[in-house]
Amino acid sequence: MNFHAPTIDYAGVSPIIALTAGICVVLIAGVFDRVKSAVPVLTLTTLGSAGGLFIWQWGERKDLVAGALRLDELAVAVALIAILAAAITVLLSNREPAVEQAGGGEYHTLLLGSVLGMSLLAEAQNLISFFVAIETLSIPLYVLCATNLRREKSLESGLKYLIIGSLGSATLLYGLAFIYGGSGSTDFTGIAQGIGKAGVLGDPLVLMGIALAATGLAFKISIGIGNIGALGQSSLKRLLGYSGVAQAGYMLGGLVVASEAGVDALVFYLAVYTLMNMAAFAVIVARERETPYGDDIRSVEGLGRERPLLAWPLTISMLALAGLPATSGFMGKLFLIEALVDGNYTWLAVAIAIGTMVSLAYYLRVVAAVWMRPDTEVVAKAEMPAIAGASPEADAIDPDAGRRAYLVGPALLAAAATVFFGVIPQPLVAGAEHAGAALAQFLP
Repeated sequence: MNFHAPTIDYAGVSPIIALTAGICVVLIAGVFDRVKSAVPVLTLTTLGSAGGLFIWQWGERKDLVAGALRLDELAVAVALIAILAAAITVLLSNREPAVEQAGGGEYHTLLLGSVLGMSLLAEAQNLISFFVAIETLSIPLYVLCATNLRREKSLESGLKYLIIGSLGSATLLYGLAFIYGGSGSTDFTGIAQGIGKAGVLGDPLVLMGIALAATGLAFKISIGIGNIGALGQSSLKRLLGYSGVAQAGYMLGGLVVASEAGVDALVFYLAVYTLMNMAAFAVIVARERETPYGDDIRSVEGLGRERPLLAWPLTISMLALAGLPATSGFMGKLFLIEALVDGNYTWLAVAIAIGTMVSLAYYLRVVAAVWMRPDTEVVAKAEMPAIAGASPEADAIDPDAGRRAYLVGPALLAAAATVFFGVIPQPLVAGAEHAGAALAQFLP
Protein backbone atom coordinates (compact mmCIF):
# COMPACT_ATOMS: atom_id res chain seq x y z
CA MET A 1 0.00 0.00 0.00
CA ASN A 2 1.38 3.36 -1.01
CA PHE A 3 1.07 6.21 1.43
CA HIS A 4 0.75 9.69 -0.03
CA ALA A 5 1.33 12.55 2.34
CA PRO A 6 -1.13 15.42 1.93
CA THR A 7 0.12 18.45 0.10
CA ILE A 8 0.42 21.41 2.42
CA ASP A 9 0.60 24.95 1.10
CA TYR A 10 2.80 26.42 3.80
CA ALA A 11 2.62 29.90 2.30
CA GLY A 12 -1.16 29.84 2.46
CA VAL A 13 -1.32 28.62 6.06
CA SER A 14 1.65 30.69 7.23
CA PRO A 15 -0.55 33.34 8.95
CA ILE A 16 -2.37 30.61 10.89
CA ILE A 17 0.95 29.02 11.82
CA ALA A 18 2.25 32.41 12.99
CA LEU A 19 -0.77 32.95 15.23
CA THR A 20 -0.55 29.43 16.65
CA ALA A 21 3.18 29.70 17.32
CA GLY A 22 2.64 33.12 18.87
CA ILE A 23 0.03 31.70 21.22
CA CYS A 24 2.53 29.13 22.48
CA VAL A 25 5.31 31.68 22.88
CA VAL A 26 3.12 34.18 24.75
CA LEU A 27 1.73 31.51 27.07
CA ILE A 28 5.21 30.20 27.94
CA ALA A 29 6.61 33.71 28.34
CA GLY A 30 3.92 34.52 30.87
CA VAL A 31 5.25 31.81 33.18
CA PHE A 32 8.72 33.32 33.62
CA ASP A 33 9.07 36.46 35.71
CA ARG A 34 12.02 37.79 33.72
CA VAL A 35 10.02 38.06 30.49
CA LYS A 36 6.52 38.67 31.84
CA SER A 37 6.75 42.36 31.08
CA ALA A 38 7.47 41.55 27.43
CA VAL A 39 4.21 39.64 26.92
CA PRO A 40 2.31 42.61 25.38
CA VAL A 41 5.23 43.23 23.01
CA LEU A 42 5.28 39.55 22.04
CA THR A 43 1.54 39.68 21.45
CA LEU A 44 1.86 42.72 19.18
CA THR A 45 4.77 41.03 17.39
CA THR A 46 2.60 37.96 16.78
CA LEU A 47 -0.25 40.08 15.44
CA GLY A 48 2.13 42.08 13.27
CA SER A 49 3.74 38.92 11.86
CA ALA A 50 0.37 37.33 11.08
CA GLY A 51 -0.86 40.58 9.54
CA GLY A 52 2.23 40.83 7.37
CA LEU A 53 1.83 37.25 6.18
CA PHE A 54 -1.83 37.84 5.36
CA ILE A 55 -0.89 40.92 3.33
CA TRP A 56 1.76 38.82 1.58
CA GLN A 57 -0.99 36.41 0.50
CA TRP A 58 -3.29 39.19 -0.77
CA GLY A 59 -4.43 38.31 -4.28
CA GLU A 60 -4.07 34.56 -3.76
CA ARG A 61 -7.18 32.45 -4.25
CA LYS A 62 -6.68 28.84 -3.26
CA ASP A 63 -8.07 26.02 -1.16
CA LEU A 64 -6.14 24.88 1.89
CA VAL A 65 -6.14 21.77 4.11
CA ALA A 66 -8.00 19.49 1.70
CA GLY A 67 -10.57 22.15 0.93
CA ALA A 68 -11.53 22.82 4.55
CA LEU A 69 -10.22 26.39 4.29
CA ARG A 70 -10.06 28.87 1.45
CA LEU A 71 -7.65 31.77 1.20
CA ASP A 72 -8.80 34.76 -0.83
CA GLU A 73 -9.06 38.52 -0.54
CA LEU A 74 -12.24 38.31 1.55
CA ALA A 75 -10.61 36.04 4.13
CA VAL A 76 -7.52 38.24 4.23
CA ALA A 77 -9.54 41.44 4.64
CA VAL A 78 -11.61 40.05 7.53
CA ALA A 79 -8.51 38.63 9.24
CA LEU A 80 -6.69 41.96 8.97
CA ILE A 81 -9.65 43.76 10.56
CA ALA A 82 -9.58 41.27 13.45
CA ILE A 83 -5.82 41.72 13.87
CA LEU A 84 -6.15 45.52 13.92
CA ALA A 85 -8.86 45.35 16.58
CA ALA A 86 -6.77 42.97 18.67
CA ALA A 87 -3.68 45.19 18.44
CA ILE A 88 -5.65 48.18 19.74
CA THR A 89 -7.13 45.97 22.46
CA VAL A 90 -3.62 45.12 23.66
CA LEU A 91 -2.92 48.84 24.07
CA LEU A 92 -6.19 49.47 25.91
CA SER A 93 -5.52 46.50 28.20
CA ASN A 94 -2.24 47.92 29.45
CA ARG A 95 -2.29 48.17 33.28
CA GLU A 96 -5.83 46.85 33.48
CA PRO A 97 -6.59 45.06 36.80
CA ALA A 98 -8.17 42.18 34.88
CA VAL A 99 -4.90 41.50 33.06
CA GLU A 100 -2.94 41.42 36.30
CA GLN A 101 -5.46 39.18 38.05
CA ALA A 102 -5.78 36.69 35.20
CA GLY A 103 -2.07 36.81 34.40
CA GLY A 104 -0.58 38.66 31.45
CA GLY A 105 0.40 35.49 29.63
CA GLU A 106 -3.00 33.90 30.03
CA TYR A 107 -4.91 37.06 29.10
CA HIS A 108 -2.95 37.71 25.91
CA THR A 109 -3.00 34.03 24.98
CA LEU A 110 -6.80 34.05 25.15
CA LEU A 111 -6.88 37.20 23.05
CA LEU A 112 -4.67 35.63 20.38
CA GLY A 113 -6.78 32.47 20.51
CA SER A 114 -9.88 34.47 19.70
CA VAL A 115 -8.09 36.17 16.80
CA LEU A 116 -7.07 32.74 15.52
CA GLY A 117 -10.71 31.68 15.60
CA MET A 118 -11.75 34.81 13.68
CA SER A 119 -9.11 34.13 11.02
CA LEU A 120 -10.19 30.52 10.65
CA LEU A 121 -13.83 31.56 10.46
CA ALA A 122 -13.03 33.91 7.58
CA GLU A 123 -11.40 31.02 5.71
CA ALA A 124 -13.85 28.23 6.66
CA GLN A 125 -15.30 26.35 3.70
CA ASN A 126 -17.20 23.49 5.31
CA LEU A 127 -19.41 22.90 8.32
CA ILE A 128 -16.68 21.30 10.43
CA SER A 129 -14.10 24.06 10.03
CA PHE A 130 -16.89 26.62 10.43
CA PHE A 131 -18.01 25.24 13.79
CA VAL A 132 -14.47 24.69 15.07
CA ALA A 133 -13.62 28.28 14.14
CA ILE A 134 -16.67 29.67 15.94
CA GLU A 135 -15.78 27.78 19.11
CA THR A 136 -12.12 28.79 18.85
CA LEU A 137 -13.32 32.38 18.64
CA SER A 138 -15.95 32.17 21.38
CA ILE A 139 -14.47 30.06 24.18
CA PRO A 140 -11.56 32.44 24.91
CA LEU A 141 -14.09 35.29 25.06
CA TYR A 142 -16.09 33.46 27.75
CA VAL A 143 -12.97 33.38 29.91
CA LEU A 144 -11.89 36.94 29.07
CA CYS A 145 -15.25 38.27 30.29
CA ALA A 146 -14.54 36.82 33.73
CA THR A 147 -10.87 37.79 34.06
CA ASN A 148 -11.52 40.59 36.56
CA LEU A 149 -11.79 38.24 39.52
CA ARG A 150 -12.53 40.97 42.06
CA ARG A 151 -15.60 42.29 40.26
CA GLU A 152 -18.85 40.41 40.70
CA LYS A 153 -20.19 41.69 37.39
CA SER A 154 -17.16 40.35 35.55
CA LEU A 155 -17.72 36.83 36.87
CA GLU A 156 -21.43 37.16 36.25
CA SER A 157 -20.88 38.23 32.64
CA GLY A 158 -18.53 35.31 32.00
CA LEU A 159 -21.05 32.83 33.41
CA LYS A 160 -23.96 34.32 31.45
CA TYR A 161 -21.92 34.39 28.25
CA LEU A 162 -20.91 30.77 28.79
CA ILE A 163 -24.51 29.61 29.32
CA ILE A 164 -26.00 31.59 26.44
CA GLY A 165 -23.07 30.81 24.14
CA SER A 166 -23.22 27.10 24.93
CA LEU A 167 -26.94 27.01 24.25
CA GLY A 168 -26.46 28.84 20.98
CA SER A 169 -23.57 26.57 19.96
CA ALA A 170 -25.52 23.41 20.76
CA THR A 171 -28.49 24.63 18.75
CA LEU A 172 -26.26 25.64 15.86
CA LEU A 173 -24.43 22.30 15.84
CA TYR A 174 -27.71 20.37 15.90
CA GLY A 175 -28.92 22.42 12.94
CA LEU A 176 -25.67 21.84 11.01
CA ALA A 177 -26.10 18.10 11.53
CA PHE A 178 -29.56 18.26 9.96
CA ILE A 179 -28.21 20.27 7.02
CA TYR A 180 -25.54 17.63 6.49
CA GLY A 181 -28.15 14.89 6.63
CA GLY A 182 -30.36 16.64 4.13
CA SER A 183 -27.67 17.67 1.66
CA GLY A 184 -25.23 14.79 2.03
CA SER A 185 -22.19 17.08 2.29
CA THR A 186 -20.32 19.19 4.80
CA ASP A 187 -18.74 21.37 2.14
CA PHE A 188 -20.55 24.65 1.45
CA THR A 189 -20.52 24.11 -2.31
CA GLY A 190 -21.70 20.53 -1.89
CA ILE A 191 -24.50 21.67 0.41
CA ALA A 192 -25.66 24.22 -2.16
CA GLN A 193 -25.68 21.56 -4.87
CA GLY A 194 -27.43 19.01 -2.66
CA ILE A 195 -30.15 21.43 -1.63
CA GLY A 196 -30.53 22.67 -5.19
CA LYS A 197 -31.69 19.26 -6.42
CA ALA A 198 -34.85 19.16 -4.30
CA GLY A 199 -35.07 22.77 -3.27
CA VAL A 200 -35.08 24.14 0.26
CA LEU A 201 -38.76 23.32 0.71
CA GLY A 202 -38.34 19.80 -0.65
CA ASP A 203 -36.54 18.27 2.35
CA PRO A 204 -37.80 18.59 5.95
CA LEU A 205 -34.31 17.80 7.27
CA VAL A 206 -32.88 20.83 5.50
CA LEU A 207 -35.73 23.03 6.71
CA MET A 208 -35.22 21.89 10.30
CA GLY A 209 -31.46 22.36 10.01
CA ILE A 210 -31.78 25.90 8.65
CA ALA A 211 -34.26 26.78 11.41
CA LEU A 212 -32.00 25.45 14.16
CA ALA A 213 -28.84 27.02 12.71
CA ALA A 214 -30.60 30.35 12.32
CA THR A 215 -31.84 30.13 15.91
CA GLY A 216 -28.32 29.41 17.15
CA LEU A 217 -26.90 32.39 15.27
CA ALA A 218 -29.81 34.60 16.35
CA PHE A 219 -28.38 34.62 19.88
CA LYS A 220 -25.70 36.95 18.53
CA ILE A 221 -27.51 39.03 15.87
CA SER A 222 -30.79 40.99 15.60
CA ILE A 223 -31.98 44.12 13.46
CA GLY A 224 -34.44 45.04 16.29
CA ILE A 225 -33.63 43.53 19.72
CA GLY A 226 -30.20 45.16 20.00
CA ASN A 227 -31.60 48.66 19.48
CA ILE A 228 -34.46 48.14 21.91
CA GLY A 229 -32.16 46.66 24.55
CA ALA A 230 -29.77 49.61 24.33
CA LEU A 231 -32.44 52.26 24.95
CA GLY A 232 -32.52 51.95 28.74
CA GLN A 233 -28.84 51.31 29.36
CA SER A 234 -26.79 53.56 31.63
CA SER A 235 -23.69 51.38 31.27
CA LEU A 236 -21.74 52.50 28.20
CA LYS A 237 -20.26 49.06 27.66
CA ARG A 238 -23.69 47.41 27.77
CA LEU A 239 -25.00 50.09 25.44
CA LEU A 240 -22.24 49.35 22.93
CA GLY A 241 -22.83 45.63 23.42
CA TYR A 242 -26.50 45.93 22.45
CA SER A 243 -25.46 48.28 19.67
CA GLY A 244 -23.12 45.57 18.39
CA VAL A 245 -26.00 43.09 18.21
CA ALA A 246 -27.97 45.54 16.09
CA GLN A 247 -24.97 46.40 13.91
CA ALA A 248 -24.32 42.70 13.27
CA GLY A 249 -27.89 42.45 12.04
CA TYR A 250 -27.28 45.33 9.65
CA MET A 251 -24.14 43.68 8.30
CA LEU A 252 -25.99 40.46 7.56
CA GLY A 253 -27.94 42.42 4.98
CA GLY A 254 -24.81 42.25 2.83
CA LEU A 255 -24.99 38.45 2.95
CA VAL A 256 -28.75 38.20 2.47
CA VAL A 257 -28.61 40.05 -0.82
CA ALA A 258 -26.07 37.46 -2.10
CA SER A 259 -24.34 39.81 -4.52
CA GLU A 260 -20.85 41.17 -5.00
CA ALA A 261 -22.10 44.64 -4.03
CA GLY A 262 -23.51 43.18 -0.81
CA VAL A 263 -20.18 41.62 0.13
CA ASP A 264 -18.37 44.86 -0.70
CA ALA A 265 -20.71 46.77 1.60
CA LEU A 266 -20.28 44.17 4.34
CA VAL A 267 -16.48 44.37 4.32
CA PHE A 268 -16.53 48.17 4.25
CA TYR A 269 -18.98 48.34 7.14
CA LEU A 270 -17.04 45.77 9.18
CA ALA A 271 -13.85 47.82 8.83
CA VAL A 272 -15.40 51.16 9.78
CA TYR A 273 -17.41 49.57 12.60
CA THR A 274 -14.12 48.42 14.12
CA LEU A 275 -12.75 51.96 13.99
CA MET A 276 -15.89 53.46 15.50
CA ASN A 277 -15.88 51.04 18.41
CA MET A 278 -12.17 51.37 19.10
CA ALA A 279 -12.57 55.13 19.49
CA ALA A 280 -15.49 54.70 21.88
CA PHE A 281 -13.91 52.00 24.02
CA ALA A 282 -10.62 53.86 24.33
CA VAL A 283 -12.49 56.79 25.87
CA ILE A 284 -14.55 54.54 28.14
CA VAL A 285 -11.41 52.83 29.45
CA ALA A 286 -9.81 56.20 30.07
CA ARG A 287 -12.80 57.48 32.04
CA GLU A 288 -12.97 54.29 34.08
CA ARG A 289 -9.53 55.16 35.38
CA GLU A 290 -10.34 58.83 35.97
CA THR A 291 -13.70 58.75 37.72
CA PRO A 292 -15.39 56.64 40.40
CA TYR A 293 -18.33 55.86 38.09
CA GLY A 294 -16.77 53.06 36.05
CA ASP A 295 -18.44 52.75 32.65
CA ASP A 296 -21.64 54.49 33.75
CA ILE A 297 -22.79 57.32 31.50
CA ARG A 298 -22.13 59.70 34.41
CA SER A 299 -18.41 59.20 33.80
CA VAL A 300 -18.62 61.20 30.55
CA GLU A 301 -20.86 64.01 31.77
CA GLY A 302 -19.19 67.37 31.14
CA LEU A 303 -16.36 65.65 29.25
CA GLY A 304 -16.47 68.30 26.53
CA ARG A 305 -15.19 70.93 28.94
CA GLU A 306 -13.05 68.72 31.13
CA ARG A 307 -11.30 66.49 28.56
CA PRO A 308 -11.89 67.76 24.99
CA LEU A 309 -9.35 65.35 23.48
CA LEU A 310 -11.43 62.50 24.85
CA ALA A 311 -14.80 64.14 24.19
CA TRP A 312 -14.32 64.49 20.45
CA PRO A 313 -13.43 60.83 19.72
CA LEU A 314 -16.43 59.64 21.76
CA THR A 315 -18.72 62.13 20.03
CA ILE A 316 -17.50 61.16 16.57
CA SER A 317 -17.87 57.45 17.32
CA MET A 318 -21.46 57.91 18.58
CA LEU A 319 -22.45 60.00 15.56
CA ALA A 320 -20.83 57.47 13.23
CA LEU A 321 -22.54 54.51 14.89
CA ALA A 322 -25.82 56.40 14.49
CA GLY A 323 -25.06 56.76 10.79
CA LEU A 324 -25.00 60.54 10.53
CA PRO A 325 -23.47 62.17 7.39
CA ALA A 326 -19.75 63.02 7.12
CA THR A 327 -18.87 59.83 9.01
CA SER A 328 -17.86 56.40 7.77
CA GLY A 329 -20.87 54.91 9.56
CA PHE A 330 -23.14 56.87 7.23
CA MET A 331 -21.26 55.64 4.16
CA GLY A 332 -21.37 52.05 5.42
CA LYS A 333 -25.13 52.12 5.94
CA LEU A 334 -25.58 53.85 2.59
CA PHE A 335 -23.66 51.11 0.77
CA LEU A 336 -25.64 48.39 2.60
CA ILE A 337 -29.00 49.99 1.81
CA GLU A 338 -28.02 50.54 -1.82
CA ALA A 339 -27.01 46.88 -2.19
CA LEU A 340 -30.27 45.73 -0.59
CA VAL A 341 -32.43 47.92 -2.83
CA ASP A 342 -30.57 46.75 -5.94
CA GLY A 343 -31.10 43.16 -4.81
CA ASN A 344 -34.88 43.64 -4.36
CA TYR A 345 -34.69 43.60 -0.56
CA THR A 346 -36.17 47.04 -0.12
CA TRP A 347 -38.13 45.93 2.94
CA LEU A 348 -34.89 45.02 4.69
CA ALA A 349 -33.36 48.36 3.73
CA VAL A 350 -36.39 50.07 5.30
CA ALA A 351 -35.90 47.97 8.45
CA ILE A 352 -32.28 49.14 8.68
CA ALA A 353 -33.41 52.74 8.29
CA ILE A 354 -35.99 52.32 11.05
CA GLY A 355 -33.44 50.65 13.32
CA THR A 356 -31.05 53.53 12.68
CA MET A 357 -33.70 56.07 13.71
CA VAL A 358 -34.36 54.14 16.92
CA SER A 359 -30.65 54.03 17.70
CA LEU A 360 -30.45 57.84 17.61
CA ALA A 361 -32.19 57.89 21.01
CA TYR A 362 -29.30 56.24 22.85
CA TYR A 363 -26.37 57.45 20.78
CA LEU A 364 -27.41 61.09 21.09
CA ARG A 365 -28.02 60.59 24.81
CA VAL A 366 -24.30 59.93 25.18
CA VAL A 367 -23.44 62.99 23.08
CA ALA A 368 -25.76 65.11 25.22
CA ALA A 369 -24.05 63.87 28.38
CA VAL A 370 -20.66 64.82 26.96
CA TRP A 371 -21.50 68.34 25.84
CA MET A 372 -24.73 69.49 27.49
CA ARG A 373 -24.54 68.29 31.08
CA PRO A 374 -22.50 69.91 33.88
CA ASP A 375 -19.33 68.32 35.16
CA THR A 376 -19.97 65.51 37.61
CA GLU A 377 -18.39 65.56 41.03
CA VAL A 378 -15.21 63.48 40.80
CA VAL A 379 -12.39 62.66 43.11
CA ALA A 380 -9.74 65.30 43.70
CA LYS A 381 -7.46 65.66 40.71
CA ALA A 382 -4.42 64.97 42.83
CA GLU A 383 -5.82 61.51 43.52
CA MET A 384 -6.95 60.76 39.98
CA PRO A 385 -4.97 58.96 37.28
CA ALA A 386 -4.59 61.42 34.43
CA ILE A 387 -4.60 60.79 30.73
CA ALA A 388 -1.75 62.14 28.66
CA GLY A 389 -2.74 64.98 26.40
CA ALA A 390 -6.18 65.31 27.99
CA SER A 391 -5.34 68.59 29.71
CA PRO A 392 -2.13 70.44 30.69
CA GLU A 393 -3.29 70.58 34.30
CA ALA A 394 -3.69 66.82 34.48
CA ASP A 395 -0.30 66.23 32.91
CA ALA A 396 1.32 68.54 35.46
CA ILE A 397 -0.34 66.73 38.36
CA ASP A 398 0.63 63.26 37.24
CA PRO A 399 4.29 62.89 36.18
CA ASP A 400 3.49 59.43 34.82
CA ALA A 401 0.81 60.76 32.46
CA GLY A 402 3.16 60.79 29.49
CA ARG A 403 3.08 57.01 29.39
CA ARG A 404 -0.71 56.96 29.08
CA ALA A 405 -0.85 58.16 25.50
CA TYR A 406 -1.74 54.56 24.61
CA LEU A 407 -5.34 55.49 25.51
CA VAL A 408 -5.72 58.93 23.97
CA GLY A 409 -3.66 58.04 20.88
CA PRO A 410 -5.85 55.16 19.64
CA ALA A 411 -9.00 57.17 20.39
CA LEU A 412 -7.83 60.13 18.30
CA LEU A 413 -6.50 57.98 15.45
CA ALA A 414 -9.64 55.86 15.24
CA ALA A 415 -11.87 58.93 15.34
CA ALA A 416 -9.80 60.63 12.64
CA ALA A 417 -10.02 57.54 10.43
CA THR A 418 -13.78 57.42 11.02
CA VAL A 419 -14.15 60.95 9.67
CA PHE A 420 -11.62 60.43 6.87
CA PHE A 421 -13.39 57.39 5.42
CA GLY A 422 -16.70 59.19 5.79
CA VAL A 423 -15.48 62.04 3.58
CA ILE A 424 -13.07 60.10 1.34
CA PRO A 425 -14.24 56.46 1.33
CA GLN A 426 -12.55 55.49 -1.95
CA PRO A 427 -9.38 53.88 -0.49
CA LEU A 428 -11.38 51.58 1.76
CA VAL A 429 -13.99 50.97 -0.93
CA ALA A 430 -11.25 49.77 -3.27
CA GLY A 431 -10.06 47.20 -0.74
CA ALA A 432 -13.63 46.08 -0.08
CA GLU A 433 -14.24 45.63 -3.81
CA HIS A 434 -11.22 43.34 -4.07
CA ALA A 435 -12.60 41.26 -1.21
CA GLY A 436 -16.05 41.07 -2.83
CA ALA A 437 -14.56 40.09 -6.18
CA ALA A 438 -13.10 36.95 -4.57
CA LEU A 439 -16.66 35.62 -4.15
CA ALA A 440 -17.90 36.63 -7.59
CA GLN A 441 -17.44 33.12 -8.99
CA PHE A 442 -19.62 31.63 -6.25
CA LEU A 443 -22.45 34.17 -6.47
CA PRO A 444 -25.44 33.81 -8.80
